[in-house]
Amino acid sequence: MWICLDGHSGVSVVSRFSMSNTIEDGRKTRTHHKRREGLWHPEIQSTPKPSLPWPVWARRIGAGIMDSMERESPLSQDFKQVEAKGMAGLSGGFYAVAHQLTLHMLEMGLREGGTCKYTAAVVTLLHACLEAYINEFLAFNRQLNPKEIEPKVIELGLNGRVSLEDKWYRTPLLFGGITFEKGAEPFQSFRLLISLRNVLGHYDAKFRTKTEFPSKKVASLRAKFPFSYPGAADWTSQVLNYECARWGCRTVKALIPKFHEFVKGIDFSSTGRPWAEPP
Repeated sequence: MWICLDGHSGVSVVSRFSMSNTIEDGRKTRTHHKRREGLWHPEIQSTPKPSLPWPVWARRIGAGIMDSMERESPLSQDFKQVEAKGMAGLSGGFYAVAHQLTLHMLEMGLREGGTCKYTAAVVTLLHACLEAYINEFLAFNRQLNPKEIEPKVIELGLNGRVSLEDKWYRTPLLFGGITFEKGAEPFQSFRLLISLRNVLGHYDAKFRTKTEFPSKKVASLRAKFPFSYPGAADWTSQVLNYECARWGCRTVKALIPKFHEFVKGIDFSSTGRPWAEPP
């Protein structure tokens, strides 16, 4: 979902929102939107105008902007900040390609053998998806409510270099005292997905026996999905199969809704145009 914000010509959107309160402002015309009664959050799609000299894209702004525009007229300070900036959201695209590759393996009958390269790509894309999603979530909340969020971000150590696992674990604490249980699902599988991606992303090429794995965490994946050729092939042929790709997609589809149970807000993996379910 996208919102096109333009500094010269206002907002160009196709949505379930009524256009109202067009305000002449010297050289600028700003149009803001009023929620129709009964809608909990905006589901906005935009069609950019090719003639616009300076389109600024913002994605997944959510109810915060609409609420702020209703509270303060003609434009809230928060909205003015967003109006001058833009950000592309990549998480949904990363997941979509990972899902397509998983379907491709199914359609080609590659359940065992020949799946290594596809599954390695799926795992890498899913890791990128989860990193993008949490960064997008933090960026929007920091943009929309900086006075409240920034002190908490600093307190929780989310303003510097922090591991992806810690970022997903700490971010819910911005909104309360409850977060994931590290030893329970879906966080357990999330941690294993990160570990597998790190093994692939920092591949340590070694000669190993058919029973040796790069780490205990990689070996423990046999509890999450069936390995191919157990004890009869190298670890990549055993682990990087179709079932691994399905497990990775299921992990993403379970983690994000659970995250939003803690932080509330709009879960873009499950609402509007939901991300496809794993095959």
